[in-house]
Amino acid sequence: MKISDFDTGAKLKIIGFMRVHHGNPTATGHHGHAQKHMGTTHKNLPRGMSMNSLREYRHKLAAMGLIRGTVFTIDRKAPLGDPVVLKVRGFYLALRAAEADILDVEPVK
Repeated sequence: MKISDFDTGAKLKIIGFMRVHHGNPTATGHHGHAQKHMGTTHKNLPRGMSMNSLREYRHKLAAMGLIRGTVFTIDRKAPLGDPVVLKVRGFYLALRAAEADILDVEPVK
């Protein structure tokens, strides 16, 4: 699931990332197996992002502490949903909604 599928206050865990697999964006699941990311095509990448820059952006997200297994909360969303503010590891991080959707997440119970 994507961050945009959840409302403010949702507590989520990162289970994977959108990635390039044989030229198509996919999501990696719990066990590292590639899973087709629902409806994801080159057109669904964030504006101005190529397949190569997607790889680079994943590294930037990891450098900001957004790695597999990280639990965070959606703190705020702008009225139209963009940007989204995440509370992760004690700090607040604002991301464009399309870039946040690179993360594959699941709700924490």
